[in-house]
Amino acid sequence: MTAEMQRIRCAEVWGGNARSDFDVCTRGVTASLFSHTSEGGTGGDIYYFSLCSHDLLTRVLLADVRGHGAEAAEIGQWIYQGLEKRMNSLDGATVLAELNTLVRERGFEALTSAVLVSHYAGDSHLYYSYAGHPPALLRKRGEQWTPLTIADGPAGPANLPLGVLATTRYDQARVPVESGDRIVLYSDGVTECPSGGDEMLDTAGLAAWLAEAGEASPEELKRSVVKKLKEQAGEDLLHDDCTMIVLEMH
Repeated sequence: MTAEMQRIRCAEVWGGNARSDFDVCTRGVTASLFSHTSEGGTGGDIYYFSLCSHDLLTRVLLADVRGHGAEAAEIGQWIYQGLEKRMNSLDGATVLAELNTLVRERGFEALTSAVLVSHYAGDSHLYYSYAGHPPALLRKRGEQWTPLTIADGPAGPANLPLGVLATTRYDQARVPVESGDRIVLYSDGVTECPSGGDEMLDTAGLAAWLAEAGEASPEELKRSVVKKLKEQAGEDLLHDDCTMIVLEMH
């Protein structure tokens, strides 16, 4: 079992890039996170939670930095500052656009993929944006796990990893959610988990694992997937950094 659930306070940003296994909650969501670094200490997967000053907007960001060490530490600080600056705004795409400008300055070793989701209790919607990151998986009550995609927008480069192109456009989509709906964010260390031979788990495989867990709690869903990852890739998960966040709407 994880430690007692932590409540994120209003106007707080919380997270990092260290090995972690914890549960947190806000007025809008309960979240269970597992983050494992393949080389020990801190890694290239960065996770942050923020809550607006009015206790209505919960935002979660998961980023995967190409580099480690100094690159990940500096980008983590930029992410913190970006979330803090816009914690009261629904515009998650602008958060990614501003981060793209900063990461672009660091060069190829700092390339970063990211997914940003925001639950707004004021209109019961989930807002989401991507920067070259695998799609989040959503399960509404009584339905199957499905990838959250964004429809094509105007012509031009869009939703690329942070640092690739200065002129990249970042889009934001939204979907209505109700109490009990779940969403899962994950780094590619999860879906690229070895599954025998040259095969990897992939997003469909992760969705199947989640489906097998049925109506389990967010923590139980997390534990079920982590158990399977370790069975396939080894107890120490040395193939890559692995991070997964399971959120349930209130």
